[in-house]
Amino acid sequence: MVSWYHLIARLLHIEGERYWGVLMPDFGIATQGKTKKEAYLMAKDALECLIDEKGFKVDISEAPDRKFYISASFGDHQAFS
Repeated sequence: MVSWYHLIARLLHIEGERYWGVLMPDFGIATQGKTKKEAYLMAKDALECLIDEKGFKVDISEAPDRKFYISASFGDHQAFS
């Protein structure tokens, strides 16, 4: 059985500010990083900690308009994308 889930995730940055914020309201997650790359890594870590299952991995890739794509796998199976 394959199930799909559309995730809403946003990258926030105010010009002149030091931090990049990440909002993932579907999971109740808000985090930040000093760089865009660090913010993505913090988002990845937050999701992996939330699920807290051995073998669960998250991949994050950039999308237009300060949004980003989240995909996840559990062992050899794709969890969502």
